[in-house]
Amino acid sequence: MSVRLRFNLILVGTFLLGLMGSAAYYEREIGRSAREAVESEARLQMKMAMAVRQYIIDRVDPHALASAAGDDAFAIGAVPAFAARETLALLYRDYPGYRFREAALNPTNPLNRAVDWERALIERYRDGSARGDHVSVTEDLSGRTLHVARPMTVGDAACLRCHGDPAQAPAAMRALYPGNGGFNWRLGETVGAQIVSVPFEVQTRRANAAFKDFLIALAGAFALLFVALNVLLSRMVLGPLNLANAALDRLADTDALTGVHNRRSFDRRLQEAISAARRGKRPLSLIALDIDHFKQINDRFGHETGDDVLKQACAAVDQRLRQHDTLARVGGEEFVVILPDTQAGNARRVAEALREQLAKAVVGRASPVTASFGVTQWDGQEASQALLARADQALYAAKRGGRDRVEAL
Repeated sequence: MSVRLRFNLILVGTFLLGLMGSAAYYEREIGRSAREAVESEARLQMKMAMAVRQYIIDRVDPHALASAAGDDAFAIGAVPAFAARETLALLYRDYPGYRFREAALNPTNPLNRAVDWERALIERYRDGSARGDHVSVTEDLSGRTLHVARPMTVGDAACLRCHGDPAQAPAAMRALYPGNGGFNWRLGETVGAQIVSVPFEVQTRRANAAFKDFLIALAGAFALLFVALNVLLSRMVLGPLNLANAALDRLADTDALTGVHNRRSFDRRLQEAISAARRGKRPLSLIALDIDHFKQINDRFGHETGDDVLKQACAAVDQRLRQHDTLARVGGEEFVVILPDTQAGNARRVAEALREQLAKAVVGRASPVTASFGVTQWDGQEASQALLARADQALYAAKRGGRDRVEAL
């Protein structure tokens, strides 16, 4: 697995972990913010309802309204609960799911009778286990709804004119709301709860849209970061590292003295050349060469001169080779040339040219310098070591034959 791939896998894994953590946190925070927004809106609606009630109590004279309509008329518009409910109903026509309600255990209007959780909450208000504003959430097929409720307690004796003794209640009210509901209330008694209900739907849509935008922004930021880090990785790490590795590979595959391929590189390149020849059914030849009397050169002129001879010999040979040929130093003064796509006859002619070139190219105290050459062609089956052994046998034959000559096997 490459460094870049490992780096990117780590980067993507880190992003996914960060995304999951961020998404979980952001989703929780958005849910909390949505609930706070819904609750704040419900409390505002409650304040609005209470403001309408207080206005009716402070500014509207029910007796004046009754007199204007007739002595026996019931001024329903002067009833605070009615005014608050109707005012908010006008507002809520454009807000589906919003509702203001005054639920009572013993209401005048049967439509205001408390049901289910409303009744349970009012009972808690009555026994003192619940006080002040109460927030709850219900869920049905239409979705979740938040409710803000506050106890409805008889705090004004004037209320008992309509809700005390049935015999003292206005006849018009009794006619409008027949039955025995809404009477026998007592001063200080908690008779119900005022409830504002606000659905989560609007805030949920907003929260989901915000969450989607957050994910898109986060993904976009990661994409930019991913590209930027990969560019930096290439320029600051992988580029220099590849150059350094290539330099190390060259050093590992290069003979330090002559600059040609070393034995390690030769073994690999010969195996690759055999594989390519086998696949393409192409010829392949080797030339093994050895500097004649090289030990005498070292003994007579010194190792520095011997080293110079090797350098000049390699340069001379390399000049006559093709770009895809390989020259390698496999021993002290022994070299091998790999000749892809070359028959034995052509390889012999190349060896003869190299022999002549070498005799003229090496100059200095040790000149003239000669070399012996052994040529062989791959038989299409043998392994690399067997092929090299046959080239060495041809080289030894050239040595035995008097040196400064080419032998083929």
